Amino acid sequence: MEKNDIRRAWAFQSTFWTSPTFKDYSAKDKYLLFYLLSNPHSNFCGCYQIHPAQIAEETGLARDDILTGLQRLAEGNAICFSEMTNELLIGDGLRQSFISSPRMEKRLRKEIGRIRHPVFRIFVRAEFLRLKDNDAQEK
Repeated sequence: MEKNDIRRAWAFQSTFWTSPTFKDYSAKDKYLLFYLLSNPHSNFCGCYQIHPAQIAEETGLARDDILTGLQRLAEGNAICFSEMTNELLIGDGLRQSFISSPRMEKRLRKEIGRIRHPVFRIFVRAEFLRLKDNDAQEK
């Protein structure tokens, strides 16, 4: 596990299980969300391509449970999933991992450029600019 992967996992680990946002999700939904936040395909911008069959293979969950869980998580505004591009957008994924530095900015711009779904790309780009602007104002 890379150093950045450990830091990213710690960013949500301490509050994940007790967060009021997730208290009403089932155990399967919490497990699915934990996987979506921490799997090896995830990235710093919080938007990446993944297929439900791949999730099933890596988690051991049934495909129907995954599709139902993705729908419930989307209804709770935790994620968005595009069947058209098989891309997943974590609602606050970028905010969870944002660090203001030239190196991180370069990495995020590259990741944003890879997002295929136009609405997801616009959302992540806008969130990136907002976080960058907030960071500049705090300095």
